[in-house]
Amino acid sequence: MTEEHQDSDSVDPRQAVPVLDSHVHFWDPRGSISYPWLREIPPLDRPFLPDDFAALSPADTSAIFVETGSAEEHADAEVEWVRDQAEQHPWIVGAVAHVRLEDPQAAPAAAGRYAKDPYAGTANGTQVQLWTCNGQGNEQWNLG
Repeated sequence: MTEEHQDSDSVDPRQAVPVLDSHVHFWDPRGSISYPWLREIPPLDRPFLPDDFAALSPADTSAIFVETGSAEEHADAEVEWVRDQAEQHPWIVGAVAHVRLEDPQAAPAAAGRYAKDPYAGTANGTQVQLWTCNGQGNEQWNLG
């Protein structure tokens, strides 16, 4: 065997390709951010932090945090918290924040605030698109 070729048994397939997980949630119910839904699911009512995710993920994985259903009044605090997490874990490369799209007053303000945030909007001229809910099938959730 030449140096250019390795035995396939000696190559860790988790290191072969960088991975971007585009939908990751972290939470810490011990802190100041409330997650009301966690009380309804006792096995999850515990912290799930970036180190927990990293321990379960392939090497060279980047992630985009998606809001975790915090109490509405804690949405901005959750963005700040995950930004702090990203400073400690540079593989957290972005975030999807909670914006109440059904509120015609709050949605543009929140979207504008996040668009100016260098963590949420990464380039000059980043466009924010707000879509109106119209009750179509793609907006319906069926549980059960």
